Amino acid sequence: MESNRLQRELERMRESDASDIIDLSDTNFHANGIRYPNELVERPVRDYFQHRSYRPDPKGDAAARTAISGYYRERGVEIGVDQIFITASTSESYSLLFSSLAEAGDNVVLPAPTYPLFEYLAEFARLEARYYRMEFDGWFKLDVEEIRRRIDVRTRFVVLISPNNPTGRVASNEEIAALLKLCERTGTALITDEVFSEFVYADGNEEPVCLPRPAAHRSGATVFTLNGISKMFASPDLKLAWIAATGDSLQLSRLLDRIEIANDTFLSCSSLSQSILPSFFEHGRDFGRTMVERLDDNRKLLLESLGASSEVSGSKRTGLPPRSSGRSPLSCSGGLRLVPPNGGIHCVIGIPRSSGMSWIDDEDFAVQLLRNKGIYLHPGYFYGLEEGENEIYAVISFLKKRELLAEGLARVVSFV
Repeated sequence: MESNRLQRELERMRESDASDIIDLSDTNFHANGIRYPNELVERPVRDYFQHRSYRPDPKGDAAARTAISGYYRERGVEIGVDQIFITASTSESYSLLFSSLAEAGDNVVLPAPTYPLFEYLAEFARLEARYYRMEFDGWFKLDVEEIRRRIDVRTRFVVLISPNNPTGRVASNEEIAALLKLCERTGTALITDEVFSEFVYADGNEEPVCLPRPAAHRSGATVFTLNGISKMFASPDLKLAWIAATGDSLQLSRLLDRIEIANDTFLSCSSLSQSILPSFFEHGRDFGRTMVERLDDNRKLLLESLGASSEVSGSKRTGLPPRSSGRSPLSCSGGLRLVPPNGGIHCVIGIPRSSGMSWIDDEDFAVQLLRNKGIYLHPGYFYGLEEGENEIYAVISFLKKRELLAEGLARVVSFV
């Protein structure tokens, strides 16, 4: 694959031994010192090898699926054990749904901005990727009418990512209810990606943010909820994810049969990972709370380091849709604008593009920032963020170790 200009600059600097580069796009939990404790894994692993056997189940290990069902029940969502399929990754979950429930030439409706992986997954399944742009009113939010315009007779899925990557936006109950009503009316399945479900924070008033789940609504729409232990328990190396299906029982039964055949074809998730999953839910709560507290501290550092304030100066139209009476992005040091995340591990920043600035576009900004300050971040176009007349956009991950995050943000501010 041909590298882009930013990647080529990063490779050049690394070859020249630029050791002080700080990667603010980094989403590797383990590289940043966040990993599920070994001592909590060792005992269930020993138990597995003491009773080692191979009993494949096309839906996944029954005890593991029971643990997943219990996880949802504790959160007020009833999902039966037989409605859960265990896979090796969320990417595989998407691929199973795309390949088993759609045909070449069908389409899937995806959010924009979004993580760029989904376009490739759709392409591999011979599906057309369509995008609905999220309305911006201080927060990125769903525009159900925009989604409706993207749906036709060959639309098989609408994808909702909440908390969203890269916007950090958690969808509201009202948005979800409207989206479910649309999916039910059009016969379109909703895929809800909740891999950042444990990472929810306070809003601007410091009130706790809940995570509304489509599967909790009483709806006849078919909903496939995707999640896994990669983010939830900082264990991407153990390769375990799942699909939890809800909806009208008669229609769902037929779909479950097709997914089961597809999953049985590969049986990708290891027996070892499935056998130890129940212990994660049983013993990993304290670890999970500590991890989320650390990320919330980093999120607050992000706001503080950028000098965020609630006063937003007026300006001409930007690439973010026009502001209204709702929440507004925060004005920050150097004319930056920050969209405060209330979930996930990413946020979007707006960078001024005026006569006093030397960058031409978002990639040029990222290249100059890397070259002059040793900071690597992702330009907005990676995620489908459109440039504005007076602003360009970048995406930052706040997963980084605190001292590196503080240093990296300080360099960004000094550059702007």
